[in-house]
Amino acid sequence: MTWTAPEFNGGATITSYVIRFKRADGGFSTLLASCDGSNSVIRSALECTVPSVSFTQAPFSLPWGSLVYATVTAVNNIGSSLTSLEGSGAKILAIPQAPLNLQNRPAITSATQIGLIWDSIPEIDCGGSPVIDYSIFMAIGSGQYSTLETGVTTTTYIAIDLAQGTTYSFKIQSRNIFGYSLDSLSVSILAAQVPDQPLPPTTSLSGTSLTIDWTAPDNRGKVIDSYRIRILQSDLSTYSLELNDCDGSNASIVSQTSCVIDVLILRSAPFSLPWGS
Repeated sequence: MTWTAPEFNGGATITSYVIRFKRADGGFSTLLASCDGSNSVIRSALECTVPSVSFTQAPFSLPWGSLVYATVTAVNNIGSSLTSLEGSGAKILAIPQAPLNLQNRPAITSATQIGLIWDSIPEIDCGGSPVIDYSIFMAIGSGQYSTLETGVTTTTYIAIDLAQGTTYSFKIQSRNIFGYSLDSLSVSILAAQVPDQPLPPTTSLSGTSLTIDWTAPDNRGKVIDSYRIRILQSDLSTYSLELNDCDGSNASIVSQTSCVIDVLILRSAPFSLPWGS
């Protein structure tokens, strides 16, 4: 805050100034800790510097983004001058809050791209000035972060051209006219999606044992941990699981991509296949 010494000092040296700032309730209060007009340095410089956060606290309780109004009274050994008219021009601003709830968008994420979404910053947490945009930072696994994108004006983003099966970490910052926020909490996301559709399996008979073989499809970035093996019933329209010999969650069956089932099982319900099927 700055002010100009009065043109006439009343015939006596000005010994101090009284600087008052307007509160949210309309009254005025001093801030002697940072703007004491009796301090010789402040009196000589005709200025003082007050941390913005002071105006958001009692007794001022101004919201971020408020204009700061002040008055000045000059004092000599005769007494105090009339108080100046209110002056203003400064707006109390701060960096915005760090973005919250950064998370994966499963409907967007695939083996080569990752979708992100986060919450917009509430007006009360914007630091007195609207959020302009966001910056996004990415790291591979637990590696060093680098800038992925700046100037993002929405609360969603898609990172593209990623390596299938790789875990990426993300964090973001919000920006207002005053500057950038602190980092958001980070989130780690695997670039992966559901596996490709398997090719049709093959079946072969040896005695009373039927072997079902298939080829593992592209896992699209995440290890396949189970299969669902369905066998057509005698009505030629309904498929059912057979979980005794062909349980697709069995680790051995998953690794071998093959299972062997007793033909007699297929002759019984629910399959009820006739001989020669």
